[in-house]
Parts: sequence; structure tokens; C-alpha cells
Amino acid sequence: MLNAYGLTQGRFAVEIDGTLVPKSRLTATELKDGMSIEVVQAVGGG
Repeated sequence: MLNAYGLTQGRFAVEIDGTLVPKSRLTATELKDGMSIEVVQAVGGG
């Protein structure tokens, strides 16, 4: 899923069903229907 949005590197966080998922576990996390997924990407600026 993250590859589709270009989020393979950099500063981003993924939360699934209210739980922050470490990047090291993202590829092993199985997505199921009904899960609430939030992806936040840090963007620099001023």
C-alpha cells in the first residue's frame, strides 16, 4: 500500500486501528477489511 503512494522512505508514520505501527513491522502487517488506517508524512517548510 505504501509503495502505491511513494512512501517507502522518509519521515512518515502509520497508525492502524489506533496503534502506531513501527516501520520494521509494516511489511509483515496484514491488512483486513474494516481496519482504520492513517498515514501521516512529515513535510519540511517554514
